Amino acid sequence: MFARLSVFAGGADLTGVHGVCADPGMTEDDTLDLITRLVDKSMITPVISAGRSRYRMLETLRAYGRDVLGSRARQWQRRHAEYFAGLAQRAAADEQGADERS
Repeated sequence: MFARLSVFAGGADLTGVHGVCADPGMTEDDTLDLITRLVDKSMITPVISAGRSRYRMLETLRAYGRDVLGSRARQWQRRHAEYFAGLAQRAAADEQGADERS
């Protein structure tokens, strides 16, 4: 999980971490447990703003995480891109009226 989190440049919330980094079959609670362990080890830092938690990683640790991913980095970068592209598509669909949809 630590290495996979390195694909997030500005940190992420639990939903984003779960959507990008979780293995198939993992629940959001499983993801939260792993994140909590990383927080306890000071490998990531929780940032709470407006009642929402985000998790950030120091840039030096992020660079190390990318090194750990090695050749698998592209796989996780692709998952990151696909996750956020999907979010954007859903947000756009919610913003369009019925007569605007193609």
